[in-house]
Amino acid sequence: MFKTKNKKSSGETEPTTAEETTTAKELTPEEEMMAAMMEEPATTAKPTMEGEATGDGETTNEAPISFADELEKRLADINKLNDKFLRKCADVENFKKRLEKEKIDAIAYANSNIVKDILTVTDNLERALDHCKDDDKSSLKDGVELTLKSMYETLIRHGVTEIQAKGEKFDPNLHEAVSHEEKEGIESDTVTTVFQKGFMLKDKLLRPALVIVAK
Repeated sequence: MFKTKNKKSSGETEPTTAEETTTAKELTPEEEMMAAMMEEPATTAKPTMEGEATGDGETTNEAPISFADELEKRLADINKLNDKFLRKCADVENFKKRLEKEKIDAIAYANSNIVKDILTVTDNLERALDHCKDDDKSSLKDGVELTLKSMYETLIRHGVTEIQAKGEKFDPNLHEAVSHEEKEGIESDTVTTVFQKGFMLKDKLLRPALVIVAK
C-alpha cells in the first residue's frame, strides 16, 4: 500500500537545511565600504619619546626645554626691552633739553633783527663823521658824535659787542675779506683796513667785519 522512495543512484546528495536557508546576496558599494572599514584594525598614534623610533624608522632629536633655559631666555628678552626703554627715555630727555635751549636762544636773540637795523643807522653816522673835516668844531659834528656814542653804549648794555679786526689775524668766522693788498712790514693774512665794523650779539655773530687783508 505504501510506496517507498528510492535513493538516487547517481551519487548526488540533497542540500542540507542550512544550505537551503542561506542565499547569495549582492552588497551595495556603501555596504562594501562599511564592511572594509570594520575589518581594518584600528590604529592610534602613539607619542614618541626623545630618541624613540617613529613609524618611519626615524628618531626624534628635539629635547624638551628646561626651566632654567626658558628662564634665561625670558630674562634676556626683558633686558633687551629694558635697554630699549632706557634709550627711548634718553631720547625724550635730550629732546626736552633741545627744546629748552631753543626756547632760551629764541628769547636771548629775539632782538637780533632790530639790532641789525640799528647798526645800519650807526654805519651812516660813522660815514657822516668821516666826511667831516678834522678842524670842524661845529655843534652838528658834536651832536652826531654824542648820538653815536649813546647808541653804542645802548647796544653794549643789550649784549652787542664790536668785533676787533684791524691789526688782527684774519679769522674767516669773524671777518669777511673784500680785497687783498701788499704792505711792507705787515705779516701775511693780517687785517689792514676795516670797511665795515662787525658785531656779536652775546655769542652769536650778527654780521662779520668787512676787511682788507695783507698778502
